[in-house]
Amino acid sequence: NTTDAAAIEHALDLLSRYDVRFMRIHLQETGLAGWKCHLATEGVPWRRNIWAEDSPYIAAARNVDRLLGRFVEGLQKLGKRSDTLLVLTADHGNASTGGHPPLCEDAWITPLVFLGPRVARGRALDYAEHIDIAPTICHLMDVAPPNQDGASGRVLREILTDEPAVSEGQPQRVRQLNLLLSRY
Repeated sequence: NTTDAAAIEHALDLLSRYDVRFMRIHLQETGLAGWKCHLATEGVPWRRNIWAEDSPYIAAARNVDRLLGRFVEGLQKLGKRSDTLLVLTADHGNASTGGHPPLCEDAWITPLVFLGPRVARGRALDYAEHIDIAPTICHLMDVAPPNQDGASGRVLREILTDEPAVSEGQPQRVRQLNLLLSRY
């Protein structure tokens, strides 16, 4: 029950007062704006269209972009930017109609950005799954991953500065499951 701006300011305040080693900041307003587009009544120009002119989704996305810039500026002022690993992602994708219906392939695509020490600039992943995020963060922080049972994701080595930019033949288990669910 807070704003995205308040979450960013709280995070910067904590970073200024404590030696924080790991922090998760969950911004909500973009997802809520997408849902607002989905639920809008007839006659609303952005009803079921997050990309329509004056859509609350577009406004929220621009605000998140501004807030992330504010966060990076804050890290710089605190002298923590060069040794901070930033991982930006969403908990799911968003359909153009708003929300994230399970059978909409647009909602299966989730943004994911890594920035920081040992992360190569300008590389793009062909495919990754949410379960790959934790092992990759652990690898970059030089800590053991929480699980090593083979079903806990993989280190996204193709984003690392000391690894090749392409990783071939990675299984797409979640995508395959989604396609099966969609088909049947």
